[in-house]
Amino acid sequence: MNEYFIENDEILYRACTEKNLSEFINGKPSPAFFIDSGGLSVDRDGRRDEVKIINTLVNRFKKAKYICSVKLQANICKEIGTHPLPKPSKNNKYHAEIHKTAQIIEIDLFTAMRLAQCCEVI
Repeated sequence: MNEYFIENDEILYRACTEKNLSEFINGKPSPAFFIDSGGLSVDRDGRRDEVKIINTLVNRFKKAKYICSVKLQANICKEIGTHPLPKPSKNNKYHAEIHKTAQIIEIDLFTAMRLAQCCEVI
């Protein structure tokens, strides 16, 4: 895993909690799930097994009442016109954010609609 760049073949995971469950319609994320002024937080796969990734998200978001996750391929995010950026934190070396541009601009509605269409709920 490159600490400075997200490779095209990486998978990005976004957790859904009870707080943002209203951003799902008929079991699928609406564009609202992909809009966040502070950056769309995701976890990089980091070559980990998906079961381990999901277990980590369940534990991290236990208090917020984890519901499910969605996953996106980094190359799809880039094709849509977003910029996944590594943003490791003290407690999570896999943390990343998705922005509209490399200058950290919030994702617009049209782009959020495209992300919602391309993701897979797990």
